[in-house]
Amino acid sequence: MSTEEIARERIERLQELARDATVDGYDERA
Repeated sequence: MSTEEIARERIERLQELARDATVDGYDERA
């Protein structure tokens, strides 16, 4: 796996976590 693929996977995972947090009524980015 290239570092680009690893980075993309990490970003996708972070986006999923951010979505879950928003659904729970808590948005870390705010």
